[in-house]
Amino acid sequence: MRSFSPSRITRLSQQTRARRSARVCVREKSEKVEVVPAEYEWVEEHVLVKEAHTKLVEVPAQFDVQDRTFETNPGHSTWVKAQADRCVTNNSAGPAPQDVFCLVSGPATTMTLATQRLVKDATVREVAVPAEYQTVRKQKLVRPASTRRVMVPAEYREVEKTVMVAPAKVEWQRVDCPPDAYGMKPEFRPVRDDNP
Repeated sequence: MRSFSPSRITRLSQQTRARRSARVCVREKSEKVEVVPAEYEWVEEHVLVKEAHTKLVEVPAQFDVQDRTFETNPGHSTWVKAQADRCVTNNSAGPAPQDVFCLVSGPATTMTLATQRLVKDATVREVAVPAEYQTVRKQKLVRPASTRRVMVPAEYREVEKTVMVAPAKVEWQRVDCPPDAYGMKPEFRPVRDDNP
């Protein structure tokens, strides 16, 4: 029976690579701050324009109108020369006088005027003046401005890249071969066995 000498051979395996689709993060998740504007509404309000106060009002005097007669020229008497036949004498027994003086009375002259008689003196009275309001339209704050935090999700992208499927490696295999298989004698020496 033919005998064989044990020996070892080295076999180098190349690294194995392949094209794979990978999901790559291009932006990590974060937070952003958003400003929420204030909210207003239109309302109508009564605004005080002038406050209530008092004022003084003059009350004029009161008069009573009456008609009054005034004597502008009083009555008078005067002696007037006249014919005897126009005069009256008390001496009826004697002869009638030719020329006589007669006492003539003149009437008074009057004038009627409308006069005012004071009934009530002028006074001052206090009058209350109410407040004055005006309706105006204005904006009323409903909700003040604020901020809020919003989560921004991470962003990913699909990329094609080469990945290692299997690393390169060295394999030791034990085989039995005759001593003169390759025209040489096997040489036995200590070998470091990393991968038995």
